[in-house]
Amino acid sequence: MIGTMRLRKGLSWRRVGDDIVVLDLDQSCYVSISGAGAVVWEHLAKGASVDAVLDQIIEEYDVDREQAAADVEAFVQNLRDRRLMA
Repeated sequence: MIGTMRLRKGLSWRRVGDDIVVLDLDQSCYVSISGAGAVVWEHLAKGASVDAVLDQIIEEYDVDREQAAADVEAFVQNLRDRRLMA
């Protein structure tokens, strides 16, 4: 992961309680995201830097930077696999 990460266009989303519900307009499907994934998603929606995302995860979930980086990378890869990243 390098620099700023962004979600692709064509997505509509909103927070519902503690979850993020995403409508992928291009693929006509819903995705539900919870926990740390919801925190990462909100940062990605703003075009966040990797450091900003990691700092927030470390602060909210009391994990070390190495674990946070591995978890965020896995989550972002899942979003890429689903073609949700720009």
